[in-house]
Amino acid sequence: MKQLIQVFAIDVCSYAVMSNHYHVVLKLNPSSASDLSDKDIVMRWEQLFSGNEHTRAHLSDDALTEYNKDYLAVQIPIWLERLTNISWFMRCLNEYIARKAKTN
Repeated sequence: MKQLIQVFAIDVCSYAVMSNHYHVVLKLNPSSASDLSDKDIVMRWEQLFSGNEHTRAHLSDDALTEYNKDYLAVQIPIWLERLTNISWFMRCLNEYIARKAKTN
């Protein structure tokens, strides 16, 4: 949960871990999301999901091709919306918990 808090523009107000489930109280933080640059959004997204040639080029300050620019122009607003979305936060949290449970 610590990593997700640093990536998403969502604050965790409280949480409780029970024997077979958990509860979280979340608060959207749109003001922190509005301050993010395109590079910040790409960096945060890559902390959750593997990047690709477009994101690597953007983060390494390589000269972007028109194709890279077009791809990022479409994807960055989508990623920003997801980084401010409680459903995506919960999806990432639940996936992590499920993977941990499978390995034990």
